[in-house]
Amino acid sequence: MITLDGSIINKTGSYLAALAGRDMGKPVYVIADTWKVTTDTDIEKVVLEEGPKKLVWPERPELCRNVTFEPVPASLITGYITEKGLLSVKEIRET
Repeated sequence: MITLDGSIINKTGSYLAALAGRDMGKPVYVIADTWKVTTDTDIEKVVLEEGPKKLVWPERPELCRNVTFEPVPASLITGYITEKGLLSVKEIRET
């Protein structure tokens, strides 16, 4: 999902990869169809998907979370590779 401000919701680990790209001075691109752009959802309103807690800590699942998707802010994204070509953050907001 690409949210109103150009942030994305993607599998856990994507945020860390985007931070590493920024720290290494490398561009970070998102590959997605434009139908994944939602103009009515703000990143703050997205409910993150979670998996079974027992997979993280079988003995004490009540003490943990198993978040399987996470937000990546638009500020870490260089561009979006789509069926319409390479789009900037500004252009993805206008689709």
